[in-house]
Amino acid sequence: MKASFSKRLGAFLMDMVIVGALLGILIFFLPKSENVKVINQSLSIIYEEVLDGTMPVKDYMNEFIKLTSELDKENALQSVCNAFIIIGYFVVFAYINDGRTFGKQIMKIKVARKDENYLTIKDLLIRAFFNYGLLSMMVSLAFVYILPATPYFIITSVISFLQILIIIASIFMVLYRKDKRSLSDIFSQTRVIQIEKEV
Repeated sequence: MKASFSKRLGAFLMDMVIVGALLGILIFFLPKSENVKVINQSLSIIYEEVLDGTMPVKDYMNEFIKLTSELDKENALQSVCNAFIIIGYFVVFAYINDGRTFGKQIMKIKVARKDENYLTIKDLLIRAFFNYGLLSMMVSLAFVYILPATPYFIITSVISFLQILIIIASIFMVLYRKDKRSLSDIFSQTRVIQIEKEV
């Protein structure tokens, strides 16, 4: 039986809390960079300056792009850890646990292949790219040290915007399609089903 939108949303929110807690614990043990604090202060200063009219919008955008690129470089290790947690939880753990994360287990739903074959790591990895921001994270990590600030900002902004559109489209697809399949389900050839009875 197809899983309802409310069950999928409930599972997603629970999983996000778990992933957020894991990332928070990991970040606590990561080495702290003083540059992050300095960059954040600089971002606050230029924001205040553009609001009170002492900095032209064009200058603000140039500084903002440069500072956010520097911030992403400083946070690269954190992004790598985030990607590993997402892959570990939503791909590896779900694969070992028959298509279920803790959230899905609580909501009594799971990911299954549409053709009823065994779920693969590849299936779950495709879903993670669409559902959990892994695509934008990987693009950011791939280009942050290669591209100058402006092209990097444009590419990551476009990818992040596309990621948001994919999530919005997927929500409407789960709500209104008869088969309740999202874009990630279609591309990965999976579906989310209700677990009728534990064996």
